[in-house]
Amino acid sequence: MCISYDGKVFNMKLKITLALLLSVAVIIFISQNDSSIQETKQERPTTNEETVEGSMNSSFARCLVDSGVVIYVSKTCPACKDLVNKLGGYDVADGLFVECGQDPALCRANMQTKYVPEIQINGEVVEFQNRIDGLSKETGCILP
Repeated sequence: MCISYDGKVFNMKLKITLALLLSVAVIIFISQNDSSIQETKQERPTTNEETVEGSMNSSFARCLVDSGVVIYVSKTCPACKDLVNKLGGYDVADGLFVECGQDPALCRANMQTKYVPEIQINGEVVEFQNRIDGLSKETGCILP
């Protein structure tokens, strides 16, 4: 490096280096925020998709009830909310969901694991890696 008597060359190189580092940091920051915004948009369905999904799941949910499926849930449980939404909501089929916050005595009397969501088929607890596919395979109910 060549440093002039008054240090101007050194100061100029330092300023350029700092400007480049700051530019790279800004580009990285923007690219990370951009991808998280896109992921958020993909995870949240539009109102039309929610309506269609709910109506498509009613026959599947009715079949689950007819096959003896009962799902114990809590409105404060994130996994329960996800499962209820995937199946079309609380009102998709009478008897499919038991909300333990509304009927704790029923949950205490019938739940075996004491953890929600608890899925039972004819009174037996079942656990699946993918709950919806597992329910379909176990009951023979056809997914929409």
